[in-house]
Amino acid sequence: MIKFFRRIRQRLLQENRFTKYLLYAIGEIVLVVIGILIALQINTWNEKRIENNKKQSLMKGIIEDIKMDTLYFSYSIEVYERQSKNSIELLTDSVFLNIKTDSLFRKLPLTNTSFYVNSQTFEKIKNTSLSNLSGNPELDNAIGVYYISSAKDTQEQMNWETNETGKDEDFWFNQVQIEAPNTATPSFSDNVPYKQSEAKRKQLLLKAINSIEGRSKIRRALYRKQLILSSLRERNEFANWLISELEKNL
Repeated sequence: MIKFFRRIRQRLLQENRFTKYLLYAIGEIVLVVIGILIALQINTWNEKRIENNKKQSLMKGIIEDIKMDTLYFSYSIEVYERQSKNSIELLTDSVFLNIKTDSLFRKLPLTNTSFYVNSQTFEKIKNTSLSNLSGNPELDNAIGVYYISSAKDTQEQMNWETNETGKDEDFWFNQVQIEAPNTATPSFSDNVPYKQSEAKRKQLLLKAINSIEGRSKIRRALYRKQLILSSLRERNEFANWLISELEKNL
């Protein structure tokens, strides 16, 4: 093709047809410019395609990460619902005549879960130069809220709950001086007898539960558990909303 145009130029020059040569040269320049513009357009289109594919991949990753979070939320919500229910039972006037000491001990609000958020894909997004992910500024902002400010608030609440539960454990295990039941997988220690009889252990535990300090600790624990429960439910709803909105943008 280049040789073809070169021959045309040489023939026009040899025939001393300068005007036609000039028009030809201008036409050739225009063709070159058009070719460059087309190449740039193709390159831009290709870059956008690659970026869109990257965004799609990241959005799918975010969806999968948040779905993993919802599994944690479901588990934790179940834990705190059970803890709240048990605390309310402990604060009633029931004397728990038909429940064994170990089962009664397990009703104490001494269980908490650690905070969990799967942020692997979000960290990848932070390390890229993407100005937006979904193309929806409100949705992109919501993703940031989920992983940053909302996660920070929940983390602080969970840390508070963990610390307070630890203090309660000190009271129930040490001050009351009753032996904690073995709640782990059965092992050789299950056959080791308690120092107190079943009746004595239950008497000590009921006395602690019905004491002013014991009831106060259960009430405060109930307040914490219900507060955490409310936060987890809200975060779970937030997570499911994000999943739905992100799937619409795929």
